[in-house]
Amino acid sequence: MERIFFGLLFCFITMTGCVQTSFTATGRTYEPWDGPVKIFQEPPKNIKYEELGWVSGQTDDDTYDWVQILEAMQKEAKKRGANAIILVSKESSTQSKVRGNAYEFYGKTEKERNIVAIAIRIEK
Repeated sequence: MERIFFGLLFCFITMTGCVQTSFTATGRTYEPWDGPVKIFQEPPKNIKYEELGWVSGQTDDDTYDWVQILEAMQKEAKKRGANAIILVSKESSTQSKVRGNAYEFYGKTEKERNIVAIAIRIEK
């Protein structure tokens, strides 16, 4: 019985506290990239590249920081064949949420972090 409880608790924790990523394809898809994924703060100059799509990362869990969101986004872009991302926006907001049922209510403050980037493949 104890194993089932901890198994369910682990599933709940991993579902509620994590970095979520999404990818929207706007170009061709390649095999997954095997190397590191570079991060640019603006479109690279004098480098030919192809746009593959838009990748975003977000979390509402204070235990995750900007670096962990970027790492998750790099991993997502890498799966689509991108070898770099260009940062487009970075936002942070704090939201208060009230939850409850017929017997009790409780409040919670969540700090939400969002990053959006363009996934690209630099031509060699």
